[in-house]
Amino acid sequence: MHIKPMARIFNARLFVIAFFGFILALFLFLRLNANEKPTTEKKTVTIANDYLVQSGLNQFQQRNSPTLGNCNGATSDYHCVYRVTEEGKENIPDDAGFNSDQIQDYLDSEWLEPQPGSSTNVYTGP
Repeated sequence: MHIKPMARIFNARLFVIAFFGFILALFLFLRLNANEKPTTEKKTVTIANDYLVQSGLNQFQQRNSPTLGNCNGATSDYHCVYRVTEEGKENIPDDAGFNSDQIQDYLDSEWLEPQPGSSTNVYTGP
């Protein structure tokens, strides 16, 4: 069986065009998919209130607007009321309670600062 020379050239051109079309399609597919980033990163919810109060000895809770007059409980090594700094609002997790080790870490990171007028007593108010 003998194939005519023109038919052979036509088949070769068709094969080359199809091959390059496939390579181009594959390149575009891979390039478009490379720009998509997986969204497995979890967003951490940060602290909701502006203050942390020492509600028990070395135990702290969030408060919206604490009253310094309620700082009349037992004496402690920590302040009664801490104000959350702007950086702290971005980094402190929204937990129900905090211990003195966490508070010390937040103070060292400058995420908290003692509320002016706060004493080193336990907060006894609501």
